Amino acid sequence: MYVSGSLKETRSQGWESITIKAIAAEIAARHSLTSDYQAIYNPVIDRKDQNEQSDLSFLMEICGDAGLCLKIVNGNIVIFDEAEYETKTPTHTLTRSELLVYSFKSKTSRIYKSAKVTYRQGKKKQTISGQAVASDVESTGKVLKVNKKVSSVAEADQLAKKKLREKNRDQNTASFTMKWQPDIAAGNMINVAGFGAFDGLYFIDRVKHIIRQSGSGSTLSLELHKKLEGY
Repeated sequence: MYVSGSLKETRSQGWESITIKAIAAEIAARHSLTSDYQAIYNPVIDRKDQNEQSDLSFLMEICGDAGLCLKIVNGNIVIFDEAEYETKTPTHTLTRSELLVYSFKSKTSRIYKSAKVTYRQGKKKQTISGQAVASDVESTGKVLKVNKKVSSVAEADQLAKKKLREKNRDQNTASFTMKWQPDIAAGNMINVAGFGAFDGLYFIDRVKHIIRQSGSGSTLSLELHKKLEGY
């Protein structure tokens, strides 16, 4: 991800009653970039101060708080919801015979069964709460507690899902090395078959191309995480 120097320059600015999409568009225009906001979820920021912080780090912070992902591609600031990407049709099916090297990892520590968002607003301290449950996690009873400003139960439920995903996305991961294929890219969904309990749909997080001068022997390395179910 190439980042222009101006995006890293620190500045101070107050943002008020504005959506993340609008902030991204303003920052993109400031640096002669374009903005591509691909998420349905677009929360309003009531008030947020950017204090001696670069536009890039500020935008990454508010996207992270909202459970959104950010990348910069060819002069374009792209903001997307990984959960929406995971609903896409897989572009390929990979089997054992196509992989030169493969490994799978399953993580059990710091994995949560559910998340609960609680926020008390106004002088009367009215409580707004929301929750989400991970259907693909065993009933460990571990609850992620989140205290973030929300304006409605629907927003609290949405935030609970995103924070639960953030914690659990590395529950099941994989690393593959295979013969080079130009049409496999980060952000794609693929189907993995022939590995028993590890079979299923995976999201490609990172891709590394190793191109040999002759063309033969060129390889592709993939880092992936298994699709999260139900949230």
